[in-house]
Amino acid sequence: MKKCTMMILTAILMTGMGVGIVTVADETTASAVNATVMTPPAGTADEMTGILAAAEEWLKLVDDGKFTAAWDASADLMKTLTAAADWEKAIVPVKQVFGKVKSRKLNSQQKMTSLPSAPDGEYMILIYETSFENKQNSIETLTLMKEKSGHWKVAGYFIR
Repeated sequence: MKKCTMMILTAILMTGMGVGIVTVADETTASAVNATVMTPPAGTADEMTGILAAAEEWLKLVDDGKFTAAWDASADLMKTLTAAADWEKAIVPVKQVFGKVKSRKLNSQQKMTSLPSAPDGEYMILIYETSFENKQNSIETLTLMKEKSGHWKVAGYFIR
């Protein structure tokens, strides 16, 4: 029996599997995602500070159960591809199963200009090592994109 990994997807799935809300992938797919994002980031220190602040603010909304507010704060791409009700329907049961966040540490980041199933643009992939109440060793992947306004916003999120 293959060990499966639950992924919560909102707009962008870097593995090229497409766009969806909840999907299951095997370890090979999850490993391919990690292998993609292990190089150092490009960009200025000020830019990284802004990106990390946007990510932390968004994650706090999710951690606090403010899922509609997290959707509202997300990138236009995410809001175009995923209705707020669908986002909430997908994330609520997963967050209930995993429980509250006990710890979260940024592991790696990579700036990209092209992702499968997404328009070209400026993206930052952030990988966090996260411990939840009911899942000790998890990986959260956040995809942020730079919008036309110049603001960085979350366009994708999944947990494995």
